[in-house]
Amino acid sequence: MTIDRKEVGNRLKAIRMLHGMTQAEIGKIASVTPQQWSRYEVGMDTIGAEALTLVCSRFGLSADVILGLRARSRKPIPPIE
Repeated sequence: MTIDRKEVGNRLKAIRMLHGMTQAEIGKIASVTPQQWSRYEVGMDTIGAEALTLVCSRFGLSADVILGLRARSRKPIPPIE
């Protein structure tokens, strides 16, 4: 199974926007720079295990859902318009 970086990036952006956060704010949660977070959102880089774990813990989300390995989550992620 291949993880689609662009789709993961879209989900990460949706999570950030849902919580009204800047890339700097969510980057701080994930222990990465705003520039690195931007690279995740546009699909240039794949989010690492540590950053993913920090984001999942902070927002109560499953890594499976963010990575596209499972279709449903306890908390829905709205689509980006």
